Amino acid sequence: MQRLLIPILLCAFVLLSFGSVVLAQTPLVLEKVELLKTTRDEFESTYGRPTGGAGVLGFRYLIKGGKVVAFFSSGPCTERWPYRVKENVVLSYAITFDHPPALIDVAPDLSMFRKDTSSDVIGVYQYLNDEEGIGIEVYQPFQGNAEVFRISRVPTEKQKKKMMCTQSVVGVSGTGEWDEG
Repeated sequence: MQRLLIPILLCAFVLLSFGSVVLAQTPLVLEKVELLKTTRDEFESTYGRPTGGAGVLGFRYLIKGGKVVAFFSSGPCTERWPYRVKENVVLSYAITFDHPPALIDVAPDLSMFRKDTSSDVIGVYQYLNDEEGIGIEVYQPFQGNAEVFRISRVPTEKQKKKMMCTQSVVGVSGTGEWDEG
């Protein structure tokens, strides 16, 4: 009996250790991606070519364990993207998972997040960290643990203030002139 107990305990330890390593690698942010600075070429050198489009200037990429939708600028100071950044710069992105991780494994400490329950879907809510520009979208069934189905990154308020175009320089064409029309 003792002969079997040691291999079973060893196996359980290895499985638990491996599991915690995998869960600890669930990203809240993508490596090598800085919003409003990273170019599309730099993004694609790390994450590969897109597998499809996702709306206006958004592209879908496959990553290990899920997908990323990244949105890129169309140039500086356009009406759609009012930031002083050059064309093809990462504005925001969202990570979705093939197998949604438990919220506790992604963000064990939610003290830096505020909970937004304004979703129209029962059991769906977000944890938002405005200071870091991170949103964690969660689904929690009536009986069960909360699962993360999307992590979003958007510019922080500080980044927006620093990089936002003023109304007098925002133009539809990105020329730097305001287009009232």
